[in-house]
Amino acid sequence: MKTVRIVLTRGGTFEGGFDLIDEGGYPLDSSWTGRLEVRDRIGGTLLFTFADSGADGTLTIDDYGHCLLELPSSVTEGIPATADSLGNNSRVYLGGLEVWQAAAPTNRYTVNDLPMRVFVRPEVVTG
Repeated sequence: MKTVRIVLTRGGTFEGGFDLIDEGGYPLDSSWTGRLEVRDRIGGTLLFTFADSGADGTLTIDDYGHCLLELPSSVTEGIPATADSLGNNSRVYLGGLEVWQAAAPTNRYTVNDLPMRVFVRPEVVTG
């Protein structure tokens, strides 16, 4: 099982992503959309959300199965770092992804076989 690692820098703009495939091994296409929530623990405090609209950051699925994420620095500056002052991770945040086809938004699928670990590095350069 593949684990997605998302590493943000506190106070910096984040751009990244990962690949999504269906049960048959084929990539999802742009007819799909989704929402990725990041929490401090299972069932814990919601820290930020990626979605196609109305969220902290954007989530876009392209025709090649790439799930593209972007989060502005205005959001990352308020997220507590998961690493200590030496850069060692002392905790991890958890991400959960739900996807659906835009034509059938009530048929939603939780992507449980793609565990997501989110790390927030402290800002090193300041001022």
